[in-house]
Amino acid sequence: MAKRGPKTEEGKTIVRLNAVQHGVLSTTPVIPDVEREEDWDAHRAGMVASLAPQGYLEATLAERIALLLWRLQRVARYESGAIASSQERMVEDLENRLRVARFVFHRLHSVQPEDVEFEMRSARDTVRGLALLLEGKDGQRLSGDGACGALDVLAKEAGIDSDEIEVAGVPDDVEWECFSG
Repeated sequence: MAKRGPKTEEGKTIVRLNAVQHGVLSTTPVIPDVEREEDWDAHRAGMVASLAPQGYLEATLAERIALLLWRLQRVARYESGAIASSQERMVEDLENRLRVARFVFHRLHSVQPEDVEFEMRSARDTVRGLALLLEGKDGQRLSGDGACGALDVLAKEAGIDSDEIEVAGVPDDVEWECFSG
């Protein structure tokens, strides 16, 4: 198989940062639009001056130490940002979980394990049913439980009694909850 990618040095320079997202694994000292070249230069010069290398080996090690400490600081910045972002989403995540819990537990009539398991399956079917209805794809088939649960939720949201809902294909003398078609 032929090797793909740029062949020229100019092309390689252009694509070398394609995979950079957060920079934690980047081998380049400075990530454009995240870090400043002059900050890296100052850090590197300070580290090399502080270590005062003598000879080629020590100079190479001093450069390596400067790069590793720079990248370690990058990891710490990324970690702080990730934690802050997570904390910002935490309230929304908790509200969503509480909404789902209220929906599920509002419907519980028993705390027996088999009843709770049944109610959880029913809630999952309802969520799937709502998702399929909202996608609006022709020809999609809903399970009976999914359809009933979705119709119950929609009726409740619309403020009507689910008995008032007419479902296409269900005869007038049959309750749609009991219809097997």
